[in-house]
Amino acid sequence: MTSVALILAPLTCGVVLLISGGSKVRDTTATREAFASMGVPAPLRSDLIVKALPYAEIALGILLVVTWSWPMMTVALVATALFAAYWVLVLRVLQRGEAVDCGCFGALGDDRISGATLARNSLLVAFGALAVA
Repeated sequence: MTSVALILAPLTCGVVLLISGGSKVRDTTATREAFASMGVPAPLRSDLIVKALPYAEIALGILLVVTWSWPMMTVALVATALFAAYWVLVLRVLQRGEAVDCGCFGALGDDRISGATLARNSLLVAFGALAVA
């Protein structure tokens, strides 16, 4: 069972990042608006970062699926750090009690931040940590 979890964790994180990045590629405006409404610090809302984020998520997703050994651990650490940053942003929005759309999956589905969003991100952080293992 443990070996299955160690295989499924990076695959799950990779697929989530591929879907997330792929759904954001064509609509950077939504990402920019989500960053502003979630309170992402201004230096991290630059055009370069907003436009690069979907491609970074796609690259991390691919690398989580195709790498192994220590390179995968390095990629998993970066992905886990990204998931942890998203977790902190979601928690801050929930603490403020605001109705905010995170734009987590671009045009796919309703991305209104809720306790379920925090739970999903908690699982992704845990899967990311497991992928590092």
